[in-house]
Amino acid sequence: MTSEQRLAETLGIPYSIQQVQIGKYSINYLVAGSGPPLLLIHGANIGWGMWYANIKELSNFFSIFAIDLPGAGGSTILDFHRANLYEDFVDVVDKFIQEKRLSPISVIGHSFGGWIALQLAHKKHIKIEKLILISSLGFSTYLPLKQRLATLYPLAVFLTKTALKPTKENMKKFLLEVFYDKICVSEDFINYFCEARQRSPLTHPLLFINSISSRGKLRKELDVQNILAFISQPILSIYGNQDDLFRREEVAPNVYKLPHVTMEFFEKCGHVPSIEHDQFFNKLAIDFLSK
Repeated sequence: MTSEQRLAETLGIPYSIQQVQIGKYSINYLVAGSGPPLLLIHGANIGWGMWYANIKELSNFFSIFAIDLPGAGGSTILDFHRANLYEDFVDVVDKFIQEKRLSPISVIGHSFGGWIALQLAHKKHIKIEKLILISSLGFSTYLPLKQRLATLYPLAVFLTKTALKPTKENMKKFLLEVFYDKICVSEDFINYFCEARQRSPLTHPLLFINSISSRGKLRKELDVQNILAFISQPILSIYGNQDDLFRREEVAPNVYKLPHVTMEFFEKCGHVPSIEHDQFFNKLAIDFLSK
């Protein structure tokens, strides 16, 4: 049994893990529950497993589609250095929704997945009912000092082969750095994350960070300032107050430029509120989406 299967079994509910061909990508995704469709888009190249603490509760109210983006989980491996943020991510998710005939649909996106969700809403190819953005990219170009070295591609590649080789010890430490409460993270999820890094040297998370950054900050393509006024869906935006990746004073004024947004800051919480405060997040998400 793979670490993905073991993690899926911990959900304690009926599920299926499926594959669909979207252009040149084989997209891996998990399906569970019943009700209106709800798409879960993970952050970075973590994979659908980052929703392990949420799928069971959400599946009581929604048909869950938890996708692996290209380069993540069981989907086709991607060279992030050559990736196009729109064509290889936004367009692929757009086509996935159309292929599975899920429109109208609501979307929950974490970090990079939040940026994808906003772009989908702006494209208007599909009908999106509501959005939940968790620690979403797009509202600040700030990049923490410890991640700025990754903006230099040769150095990022060098680090993946030396100090940050994708050993379980290194990858576990890398993963837990973004959490305020490190004890809350499931060992099955850690194993899932670490095992996925063994598929190819291209799956190293440092290379993903390099692909979305340039010259010490996030790439200008990720800035969503010019599309916010055109996004009409009700949006719930969530950040952790102890998230080192996003400073409250920078993101909040920009998030409030969305026409219909509710904003929440979780106390004693880092970059992944949906795991660190899973019960509170689940209730908040279900209440918001079910109104």
